[in-house]
Amino acid sequence: VFAGSDFVDAQRAEAIAKAVAERVERLKAHIRSREYGRDDLARDVKRDMAYSGKERRGKSDIER
Repeated sequence: VFAGSDFVDAQRAEAIAKAVAERVERLKAHIRSREYGRDDLARDVKRDMAYSGKERRGKSDIER
């Protein structure tokens, strides 16, 4: 990205590239430390409360 740039010299470009690479490695380590795919029924839907259009509405119901 910085090759041939008039605003960033080679030393600065190398430092930025090194910092980005280190951040990528830290992000990879963070992702690997997480557990994905675990079912958590505590937050699962208990009852389908979606409006299907078949229910009768009362005067006090708010339009969705």
